[in-house]
Amino acid sequence: MNNAMDLAEALAGHENVDDALKTWSAQQAQIGKRMIVLERQMEEALIWSIPDFARMDEAAMQTWWQEAAKLPEDLYPSSG
Repeated sequence: MNNAMDLAEALAGHENVDDALKTWSAQQAQIGKRMIVLERQMEEALIWSIPDFARMDEAAMQTWWQEAAKLPEDLYPSSG
């Protein structure tokens, strides 16, 4: 759904369909690359480097999760 909304936005923002598609495609590729970074980060945290949860207090658990699920800074670029 997000891809479709992004495409509609790109089409509305360009007079030329080819230009709109090029812009949209480049944006989708960037989002895909950033999602790969997130996927690898979560794979590491949730599969390969699982901490001993029984020894973690609430603050440590929150810190661990915030790091594991942190989105790459520019996953969703601001519109301005």
